[in-house]
Amino acid sequence: MQLGKKAINRGIFKAYDIRGLYPQEIDDDDAYRIARAFVVALGCKRVVVGHDMRESAVTFEAATTRGLVDQGADVIPIGLSSTPMYYFAVNYLNGDAGVQCTASHNPAEYNGYKMTAEKAIPSIARVSNDRLYEMACAGDFPEPPAKGKVLDEVNVLDAYTDAVLDNAGISSFGDLRIVVDCANGMGGYILPSIFEKVGNKPVRLYWRLDGRFPNHEANPLKTETLLALQDRVVDERADIGVAFDGDGDRVAFVDEKGQIVPGDFVTALIAREMLKVKPGAEILYDLRSSWVVPEEIEAAGGKAMLAVADVTDARAVEQMAAAALKRFGRIDYLVNNAALRQQKTIEDMTFEDWRRITGVILDGAFHCVKACLGAIKASDAGSIVNVGGLSGIMGAPDRVHVVTAKAGIIGFTRALAMELAPHRVTVNTLVPAMLAKPDQPYEIPPHPIYRPLLGRAGWPTDFAPAVRFLLGPGARYITGQTLHVNGGTYFG
Repeated sequence: MQLGKKAINRGIFKAYDIRGLYPQEIDDDDAYRIARAFVVALGCKRVVVGHDMRESAVTFEAATTRGLVDQGADVIPIGLSSTPMYYFAVNYLNGDAGVQCTASHNPAEYNGYKMTAEKAIPSIARVSNDRLYEMACAGDFPEPPAKGKVLDEVNVLDAYTDAVLDNAGISSFGDLRIVVDCANGMGGYILPSIFEKVGNKPVRLYWRLDGRFPNHEANPLKTETLLALQDRVVDERADIGVAFDGDGDRVAFVDEKGQIVPGDFVTALIAREMLKVKPGAEILYDLRSSWVVPEEIEAAGGKAMLAVADVTDARAVEQMAAAALKRFGRIDYLVNNAALRQQKTIEDMTFEDWRRITGVILDGAFHCVKACLGAIKASDAGSIVNVGGLSGIMGAPDRVHVVTAKAGIIGFTRALAMELAPHRVTVNTLVPAMLAKPDQPYEIPPHPIYRPLLGRAGWPTDFAPAVRFLLGPGARYITGQTLHVNGGTYFG
């Protein structure tokens, strides 16, 4: 069905979800188009749909459901739902996809989506939000063999809260005195069932559902939203205070003295408990965490793994840079090595393929430099190393997007080196040829232009010292250059 083109606001399509001001940035027609694009992109036939308590929820969900059905998918409505309960419902009801109408912790004027594929896997693992944007704007959707239908609404609240308590291994909170702030969000719908089943009567703060969030913003990561909870914990002589966001997937804690418990401490405590169930497991933490997190994980017998940011998400990169600056007090060096590999001819390549590859390599380098540049310049002797690729110099068949991005890195380096030279910041590109491991040799095909001087592919142990050299004081005189490493490569 041809709906005609429409210029939908590009900014509502975030790295992991879709959200914007309703209806200024995302309206019901946009919702209808995005829903149809979602069905086409995923090929889903059975979609679980829920919504939070926002004032725009009913009309926004109706437009979404109409789009899903018109594109041939059956819809299983679950009504009011927190985002975690919606994830549960996708599996519990055997959906092959899901759509939660919510703007999460954003203010009342917003709405949007958290979308999943089968087994509640984030939909971006199957189709990028960039692709959904392109399809929704184009408005050219194939006519399905038949329209879908809206099935009877299913209430999964009781099954969900049973599953939560069962998975947590909790049947009672004992005599704990608990104060809970739901911020007028979905926690006020979920928690009565939880507390009734464990026989605990908490002190309630703002449990009445109200999508206007009249008492405070529903975002517990903003410490100013916790003031009422802190005061109430002290007044009630409670043991603990708990605060949730609008759709119930963010939480913050306050101790018995009314002090906010840092999020990384919570990570460490949860990690301890998880490692009792899964000894030796790998636990992910992010750079914003203090040293206590990896120390506690390793002390409990786990493996602490530092999680990385999505370099195509400017805000995530900014947060990571800010966390590094807070943790270490300075940023002297930046190494840009984010990349994706894909072999496709230009004939087989989609624009989504092109944007995904060039986005990670070029947009990623841009975001990382932008986020770290102020701190690097302040160090008065900073260095940036961008990792290029031999294909960016020589070209390569079946990967024009990779070649273009890697060639762009070289140009980016040269221009940036000129710009930052007055600030005593060096910028260089390192170009590996082929990387392998000593125990996993890489067979180098004959090539008329280059040959490796050592007769083998490069090893990471060849490459790492080159990076260290360019970041060190001995390389202060080198900038704007492209250096070839990996045991040497001869051109001629």
